[in-house]
Amino acid sequence: EPLVAAGAASASSPADLARSCRHVFLCVTDTQAVEDVVFGVDGIAAAAAHGGVLVDHSTIHPLATREFAARLTAANGMAWVDAPVSGGVDGARAGTLIVMAGGATDALVRIAPFVGCYARRVTHLGETGSGQAAKVVNQMLIGGTIAIVSCYRGFHCQPGADGVGRAATASFVHSFVLILAVDLVLNILMDVVLFRHINAGTSIL
Repeated sequence: EPLVAAGAASASSPADLARSCRHVFLCVTDTQAVEDVVFGVDGIAAAAAHGGVLVDHSTIHPLATREFAARLTAANGMAWVDAPVSGGVDGARAGTLIVMAGGATDALVRIAPFVGCYARRVTHLGETGSGQAAKVVNQMLIGGTIAIVSCYRGFHCQPGADGVGRAATASFVHSFVLILAVDLVLNILMDVVLFRHINAGTSIL
């Protein structure tokens, strides 16, 4: 309702939405939710002879993404771009999300101007499913970091560990600075060597 009040149009179903839009942008909770919205009753796939692009910002299984993309193209001709994001709620509000994208280059070029409204970088990683595979790695790195910090906190809070805790704190601070430096270098290397970028709203570089 707030969106409609702000000027957005309301659709009665995902299929109705797809019929009225050239491209559809999707962000839901999990693999099953994506399948339901796209292939369920009155789903996006029911919009016949569409020819647009479905951009899925959900975080789901890479193999399911490939299967869904093939099914959707066969059903109504829509291309599929898997485009999970990093940056959280604050990044979305600020328009600075990082998008890891998989899919055909021409499809990415077509949706880049729209994604540029809320993302500061779109990285094309390859064929359909590549974006989701990159998000898996992203989540593993984040989860690993959280686990390390949690273990450190648990050790530091043990009775009688004050002296050791202070030493661990100093070690942790130095290690954290090193992690930040390594992260910066890796990001530069990935940008220059590994990934092809789409500057939002422009052609592929």
